[in-house]
Amino acid sequence: MNQALAVAVIENPRKYETRVIEQLRRLLLAGQPAEPDPRRAHFYEVHGEEQTYYIHVSPVSGNAVLLAKWSRQPEVPENAPGIIAATRT
Repeated sequence: MNQALAVAVIENPRKYETRVIEQLRRLLLAGQPAEPDPRRAHFYEVHGEEQTYYIHVSPVSGNAVLLAKWSRQPEVPENAPGIIAATRT
């Protein structure tokens, strides 16, 4: 189940650019749902339009730590014939 997160501070140990942190902050402030990691408590994926952010939210301080980010891949419908033909060649 996705949920909105209230985060006090976003920590940036991997030294991502300031704009990356600000984009994540805007998503969280806007109430963007976060998808819990089923294998790890307090770890979440936050999906933006172009990026996905992987964060840990401390249950003690409420701070988030940005651990990773990656570009989102466009979702392809299962019945897209052009995609199937392209993968067979």
